[in-house]
Amino acid sequence: MGLWDGFLSLGAKVNKVDGDDVRISDGDIGDRFPALKIEKSDKELLKIAKAWQKAWEGYKGKITKRQEKNKNYWLGKHFEEAVAEKRNAIVDNRIFTDVETLIPIVAGQNPEPLVLADNSESGDDLAGKVAKHLAYQADTQKLKLIIQQSTRNWMLDLIGVVKYGWDIVEDDIETKILSVRKLILDPDATIGVRGYTGGYVGEFKKERADKVIRGFPNMEKVITEKVGGEMWTEIEFIEWWTADVLFWTFREEVMGKIKNPHWNYDEDQSVPDFDEAGFQKLDSGGEPQDKIITTPGKNHFKTRRMPYTFLAGLFNTGEHPHDDTSLIEQVIPQQDLINKRQRQLDKNADQTNGGLVLDSNVFTKEQGAQAANALRTGGAILAPGGVAAVKRETGTPLPSFITQTLQDYRAEIDNIMGIHATTKGEAPQTKTLGGQILLEQADKTRASSITVWVEQFADEIFNWWTQLMYVYYDVTHTAAILGEEKKEEFIALINDDMIGKLLVSVKEGSMIPKDPLTKRGEAIDLWKAGALDPLSLFVALDHPDPKAAAERLFQHKKLEASGYAATGITGEGGEVSMADGVTPPPVAI
Repeated sequence: MGLWDGFLSLGAKVNKVDGDDVRISDGDIGDRFPALKIEKSDKELLKIAKAWQKAWEGYKGKITKRQEKNKNYWLGKHFEEAVAEKRNAIVDNRIFTDVETLIPIVAGQNPEPLVLADNSESGDDLAGKVAKHLAYQADTQKLKLIIQQSTRNWMLDLIGVVKYGWDIVEDDIETKILSVRKLILDPDATIGVRGYTGGYVGEFKKERADKVIRGFPNMEKVITEKVGGEMWTEIEFIEWWTADVLFWTFREEVMGKIKNPHWNYDEDQSVPDFDEAGFQKLDSGGEPQDKIITTPGKNHFKTRRMPYTFLAGLFNTGEHPHDDTSLIEQVIPQQDLINKRQRQLDKNADQTNGGLVLDSNVFTKEQGAQAANALRTGGAILAPGGVAAVKRETGTPLPSFITQTLQDYRAEIDNIMGIHATTKGEAPQTKTLGGQILLEQADKTRASSITVWVEQFADEIFNWWTQLMYVYYDVTHTAAILGEEKKEEFIALINDDMIGKLLVSVKEGSMIPKDPLTKRGEAIDLWKAGALDPLSLFVALDHPDPKAAAERLFQHKKLEASGYAATGITGEGGEVSMADGVTPPPVAI
């Protein structure tokens, strides 16, 4: 996804209408697509864009400072360079460890799509195909990593964001992680349960001049003059989105404009107009008369949307798009105190080594240096008067509460972040098993509050992918997934088959990782309760051949029911040796 997001995604026939052409000249980059007409003039669009940008410039200053501070603390840059040079700038970066521990907890694995349709056979079949295609996209696009990076961006920049488009090379959906710092948002909008409430998004972009001219040939003269003929020079422009319109501006020019390309628009078709008797109507001149029939476009969404999904809102009071605070901002005071305590401990450790007090009547400066070196290396110090001329001084140890407050500050950061030592795999803060379990449960509770928002973020991603399938899957696309018994399964999907409405969501809790021991324990509990069949049991236990193991267990239970107690299986024929010495006929396994 890049400069050509809008143009290259106009391939679907439903988006083509008569009008001026937008040409991508290189054949290997794209074809010729007709541009969609926009009612507003270039002058009006430019005026609106300038107003949007001016409003944003007045808002972003203080946000940028907060973002930079969060990033620096995450990186471990807790001091200004001048300050760090003047003193021993020890950094115990608790923020980094807690952030990087929390992220895989709230987004530990790919979310599982949940797709519902009507109760008809065709609806259920479509829902199943779409769900498998969504799972395929989640795997090939590495959705787990996209969500993890977006979560990290949210914690640092107060908003995480992804953008959708159509990859013309791969001929498939593309999801791109963006930095919110590259965007222009409505400062009066909010991001919450209903997503971004603003009416526009601007995105700063950079591209080589020659590539921009290929996309916007009408801008050749302006751009060439701007770069002085150096066509490899990068220029910056802004891509503007609303729900209805996509356009690009460069300084005082509107480079191009089209309607929202990610939408199937209604199609008007001219057909003969017949009267009640079945004869075609004639116009006033006696010519056959036609009528216009409008075919509604098929879409997953009810209304057009901008191709962005934002992760924010957990700490938002509904006044601005960015969150009003963040977990990092909440723990910065404690992090500063930790660094201060570490400096105090470090200085005290140096002072503990102490020094020498020497009689100046006995030692010269050079001899004093030799004596200090002898003390360091364990050598002898020779002086008239012996110990009377030499005295060793040691520093006074810090009170014990200093080290205790260091632990308290660390614990407070863990409490705020919801990541305790037990969760991070460190030495537990409490020695009792019950205490450790309580801490782990508290961490999961904190993480679950974030996971709710992350799951909603993934939910919106799945819904956008479904919309793009409706628009761009005008030829059959095949998804390869692992089906039953871990066998590869190929699922074909084309938008002509996507009839009816689908409910697309994320299976609750599917993003929270479960370790193998937990899965095994759950399977064994279900087996003991009689709520699990043998094959599913061995699959959950990750048995190398679950089917064969289930068959052996079935035969074993069958023999037990017959009054025999199997002690082992011997012989190539599968003979079963019995405890009472009786050998029954061979059993096929």
